Amino acid sequence: MPTPRLRPLPALLLLTLGACQPAARPEQSATTAPPTTCTLDAFGCFFMPMAGCAGIFEVEAGQVAAERATRPAVRAYAAQMVTEHSAINAEYRALMRRKGMVPPDTTLLAYRQKIDSLRQLPAPQLDAYYARMMVADHRQAVRLFGLAADSARDAEYRQWLGRMQTVVARHAAHAEALLQGLPHPHHAAGSR
Repeated sequence: MPTPRLRPLPALLLLTLGACQPAARPEQSATTAPPTTCTLDAFGCFFMPMAGCAGIFEVEAGQVAAERATRPAVRAYAAQMVTEHSAINAEYRALMRRKGMVPPDTTLLAYRQKIDSLRQLPAPQLDAYYARMMVADHRQAVRLFGLAADSARDAEYRQWLGRMQTVVARHAAHAEALLQGLPHPHHAAGSR
């Protein structure tokens, strides 16, 4: 089975709210979106739900990689993503509610497809695929958190973004170091 090719998600996809909506409450019809009275700047109102979807993805992908990865360093990084993003997600959800938004309960279809790929890949291919995925996703997150911070007007939100920029940059650097430590695909399977 060939390794799926990673494609970065375009920023437009990340900013499409319809792709990552909170689950409908029992009293809502399937076509009625939850009410929102977002008190953030326009970019923040779009960014926060997308960041939430990405956080859900980080936890779910990390769970799969922590279970299936063959290298201890990849398993450890994946477990770190589960632990840290679970805590971030709880903090994020509370902040989002304080700012008049309903946090998403699910992730983007594109992220779901990546998680499915992780589940289906042969274990020896998973390590490099997951590391490349984390590099690409965290690089994009660094850019998007920077854009959000540049437009943020709300003091609490701006402070949270500042802390998250540090965390996301650390995760990106760790993912890049992890990827550098893995054999390149053109190396023979036994030349580790």
